[in-house]
Amino acid sequence: MKFHKQNIMHNPDAGQYGNCHQTAIACMLDKALDEVPHFGRHFNDSVLFYEEVDSYLASQGMASFTMAFNGTDGLALVLDSIGAMNKGEQYLLGGRSSRGINHTVIGKGDKSIHDPHPSGEGICAPCDDGYFWVTVLIPLSQCNRN
Repeated sequence: MKFHKQNIMHNPDAGQYGNCHQTAIACMLDKALDEVPHFGRHFNDSVLFYEEVDSYLASQGMASFTMAFNGTDGLALVLDSIGAMNKGEQYLLGGRSSRGINHTVIGKGDKSIHDPHPSGEGICAPCDDGYFWVTVLIPLSQCNRN
């Protein structure tokens, strides 16, 4: 896995939307950052955001499976739960950073292993919708899309 740092910081007041999700996916797929679209340009439209993510992943022969975890349970319980059943698998983990911004990092087992933000602080709270989001990337050939 190539570990990249995001090169666009989140500053919506200036019309700039961070590229943590793009960066985390590039890392997971072992791609250069410029080979993956900047999904954050759809920051204000989650439908378009995830349609573009799904379209890009499909073009790479991949799909995603996402699970929501209640934020009131805390990050430690989420990591312990994922790690107990999937010790060596990598996944995207969505939560909120100490900067108060929804953010994506990479987890493996019961740990966060890479924060694409230059600070490396990771996430500390659920997303602003109250959930932690865990997304596993799987080969499209493993999906039954009827």
